[in-house]
Amino acid sequence: MLYQNQFHGPILTSLSNCSSLELIELHENAFTGKIHLKIGALKSLYALALYSNKLEASDSTDWAFLDSLKNCTKLEVLLLQDNELNGNLPGSIANLWTVLRLPSLSKNKIGGTIPAEIKNLVGLSWLDLGKMLFTGIIPPAMGSLPPLQTLELDYNKLHGEIPHSFGNLSRLNELHLNYNKLSDHIPSTLGLCNKLALINLESYMLNGTIPAEITAVDSLTIALSLSKNLLIGLLPSNVGSLMNLNEFDISNNKLSGRIPISLGLCMELQYLYMENNFFEGTMPSSLELLMGLQKLDLSHNKLIGEIPTYLTNFFLQYLNLSFNLLEGEVPMIGIFSNASAFSVSGNKQLCGGIPELHLPTCFNQLTRKARSKLSLQLQFF
Repeated sequence: MLYQNQFHGPILTSLSNCSSLELIELHENAFTGKIHLKIGALKSLYALALYSNKLEASDSTDWAFLDSLKNCTKLEVLLLQDNELNGNLPGSIANLWTVLRLPSLSKNKIGGTIPAEIKNLVGLSWLDLGKMLFTGIIPPAMGSLPPLQTLELDYNKLHGEIPHSFGNLSRLNELHLNYNKLSDHIPSTLGLCNKLALINLESYMLNGTIPAEITAVDSLTIALSLSKNLLIGLLPSNVGSLMNLNEFDISNNKLSGRIPISLGLCMELQYLYMENNFFEGTMPSSLELLMGLQKLDLSHNKLIGEIPTYLTNFFLQYLNLSFNLLEGEVPMIGIFSNASAFSVSGNKQLCGGIPELHLPTCFNQLTRKARSKLSLQLQFF
């Protein structure tokens, strides 16, 4: 076993002489220098794992080791992530990767634009180009990769719109586009991807409304994150279609209106983040169906009314209702008995609660105390 050791120095070029090798696993070591392996000589190679080392590449000469991939007709897995590869990704590489199924280059310093030739990677089921320095737009041709199941382009400097052609990715299961500079509207065509389990569009610059086609994707189970954007308008009333969703994050936008009653149908939710918007009205009673919630953040909105008593029945780890327009008595049981687990600060009309909140005594509490005192006095006399 050669992986997960402390091997260092350059990778021996003599490995290229082992023509019958099917698998090379040298990952999680401390190998340095250029990659001089003549991969093309390894005709039986199925997977090459060199990730989590300190390997380097900066120009076309350093990337030349990839040219021989055309001779590796069985190579499906190429894992080069978490190294010190930099420079631009050569467009010619895409022409050599038609046999690849799982290439990963993430956590390097590769920049420039994503080559339009990416459309030639017709066998891909997973493409990881995240956590790098890519600029420019996402090539619309990426929507021509029907087998693609996971696409990771997160933590780059990509700008422009999300291609409408992504609606053609009928097998797409996970879409990671977070932390880029993407703008314009969320394409409604994403609603055609009916196998999606995760969408992460946390981005800072997406605008417009949330397409109802997105909240109708009932295959979403892991997460739908649209946070930290400039989204406006109402949360679509069909949000209840996300019945199997685990995490829903629409925080830090400019969404408004009432919380849809149908949100209570999302009974698999464990994490619900809606803070820093302009939601108004009362918290709908239908939310009492979300018994599996572990974290709920509705802070910094314009919610009114009393704190629903059903929240005391939840097994919440974290609850934030701060800076709304809530009024009335704060409960003292359930999560409301643990001051470090919840916040109701900034609601000026609240009263009662546990002593740590330092809220004024509720009027009805004063009335009860007065009645009790009067009863004692009458008994005394």
